[in-house]
Amino acid sequence: MGGFCKLPWREVDNTIKKVVSGRFWEDLVLALVGDQLDYGDNICGVVLSIRFNEDILSVWNRNAADHQAVMALRDSIKRHLKLPHSYLMEYKAHDASLRDKSSYRNTWLRG
Repeated sequence: MGGFCKLPWREVDNTIKKVVSGRFWEDLVLALVGDQLDYGDNICGVVLSIRFNEDILSVWNRNAADHQAVMALRDSIKRHLKLPHSYLMEYKAHDASLRDKSSYRNTWLRG
């Protein structure tokens, strides 16, 4: 199982500004319900983690080894949320997270 962390991937500073997290969450959920994302059938969960100063939006996909699906899903989410192509997101495979018991170790940036 793979995982997108905070908008499947995370911003370099690991936060979503609180003023936009609600809109991102709503747009992403509606896109999933409306089957509007490429490789959307590979998504097995989404989570919005509310924090004090920032929020984290996570998108979980089925297979971290399918790099084509991971990249296509990332690009589809960026397009749907109207994020610039240069927007950096983090990606972390779920298995790596379970092995090292950390949500931040083994994370790699994907543009």
